[in-house]
Amino acid sequence: GKIRDEIIKLSTPKNRGPLKDKEKNSENELYFKEFKPIYFDYNSARLKPDYIPYIYAIVNYLRENKHIRIRISGHAGIRGNCRINEKISYKRAKRVRDYILSFGINRDRIRIIGYGNKYPADEKFNELNRRVEFEVIE
Repeated sequence: GKIRDEIIKLSTPKNRGPLKDKEKNSENELYFKEFKPIYFDYNSARLKPDYIPYIYAIVNYLRENKHIRIRISGHAGIRGNCRINEKISYKRAKRVRDYILSFGINRDRIRIIGYGNKYPADEKFNELNRRVEFEVIE
């Protein structure tokens, strides 16, 4: 269905199967680079229901890879007051983090930051700037 098509496959690098436990600390360890952003409505930190299965897939990924830590960065549109943009971008990151924590993931594994409108994804389509991004930090 629509949601399934939207959800990216949580995947290992090309030409590589899932990691075996004994490989986890090797130098060529998987660092997850396939996360996609999720988007928010104007001036909102409300999670859209369409993204819930995707976030749950990230929860499962974290459950299966207990050594992985992630950064959740919030972003805001390029227009408007900088201070308000910083607040809303932080709220977006916090909202996603709190949802992930509700599944029992350890708080120490997730860092959050609100960048405001410092790093726009798109100059033309402002709705693409109202987003949260995920990246592995360890």
